[in-house]
Parts: sequence; C-alpha cells; structure tokens
Amino acid sequence: MAKALIVVDVQVDFCEGGALGVDGGNAVAEKTAELLNGDHGYSRVVATRDHHIDPGAHFSDSPDFVDSWPPHCVVGTPGQELHPVLRGLAFDAVFDKGSFAAAYSGFEGTIGGEDDGIGLARWLGLHGITAVDVCGIATDYCVRNTALDGIGEGFQVHVHALGDGAVRASLDAFAKARRVNGVRDSRHMLAHLAMIDAADLPRFKALGVVANMSPLWNRGDPWETVFAPKMFGPQRSANLYLTRSLLDAQAT
Repeated sequence: MAKALIVVDVQVDFCEGGALGVDGGNAVAEKTAELLNGDHGYSRVVATRDHHIDPGAHFSDSPDFVDSWPPHCVVGTPGQELHPVLRGLAFDAVFDKGSFAAAYSGFEGTIGGEDDGIGLARWLGLHGITAVDVCGIATDYCVRNTALDGIGEGFQVHVHALGDGAVRASLDAFAKARRVNGVRDSRHMLAHLAMIDAADLPRFKALGVVANMSPLWNRGDPWETVFAPKMFGPQRSANLYLTRSLLDAQAT
C-alpha cells in the first residue's frame, strides 16, 4: 500500500501572529517539519495552500467566522506562504485552492491554483497512492474537509489528531463520510492520539476507526504530569493517553 502525507494549509496567516492565526499553529508546523526531516516512510508528501486572489463573499470586513472571514492568505503576501520551517522541505507537489471562491478541502486545489491544473485526487492516483495521512490547520475546517473528500475519493484516510477537540472533529468527519458514502471495507485511522474525551471512546469501535497511540509517550514525563494540568486543567489532563480505556471500549 503506497501512502502519501497531505500537509494542509500550514501557512503563515494560519499560525500565531497571522491574519487568521490558530493557537498551536506554530507547534503544528514544527512537529510537521520534525516528522519530514526524519525517515518518515511516505511514498509522497504534498502540501495544500489557501491561494486567495478574489474569493468574493469568503472575505468580509464584518466576518461571521462561519462562511466569511477576514482577508487571509492573499496571493503575493507573506501570509500566503508556507510556515518558514516548511519552506526548505522538498514537497512532491503543492496544491493551491480558493483563488476565486471559498475552498475548504485540499482536494479542491490544483497545481498552480488554476481550474485547468492537475488536481490532488488525480495526482495521487497517477502516483499509485491508495492511502493518505492528513495533518495541518485547522482540524475543524480544512483538515476535516480534506479527510472527508479523501474518503469520498476512495483513499484509506489517517488523520493526525492529538487533542480532544481534534479527535472529536475527526470522528465527526468519519461519521459524516459513513452517512454519505455508506459502510465500506475501510480501516481509517486517527494517529498520534494523546487526549480523548471519554464520551468519544466508544465511537472508535462504532465507526470502525483505528486508534493509533504511541505507548512510549505514556510514560509520565513532565509534559504529562506537570505542564498539561496547567495548560488544560486537571479534568482534561486526566484524558491523556487512555490506552486501557480504549481497550475496554473495544477499540482497535
């Protein structure tokens, strides 16, 4: 099985200090660079970018942050570029989306951002890819929709989701894909799991989603025992690395 990594929209404007910055965006960029600078094992690695020229009602001076947003990732501005830690990496292809309309999925992008450019699904097919890992910014929008479209295109989809919000958004996406596409012989996965809300534990079995967690991380290091409780509070921190709970919930 040939697998590709899709790095979704890890751009300056979506990281802290950008026009539409997401908390933790810089950390996503750094972790992605760390992965790609090592022996990552992917057959292909691609990136997607917002590539706005005149996206119409997608931009607003009074955005509702649902269908309209402040101007961001405008072509020709520094904010449209990939995060600096990713710029020196050799992506096999970059797919630009949203030139003249809203676009929330990497599968809406093309090489060069033009309508007649080669799209992501076709490119992956031409390179023999049958499974994709998806990471990037932000889980509840472009990562989610890229994963949904990947499932719709027939790929096995693995989403990198560490936090409980990202896990829930990803499970919601897999549930929607099942409603739209029906039950298929697929084993989609949430990878690099760290924090899971207890209410989401039974959903892994119900949706047939594989839970991928590294036991090495569950070792009581200072991040887990000291820093996480300060960042997330004691209740949420208790939901870190629920390996036993996943087994009890009959997750795979």
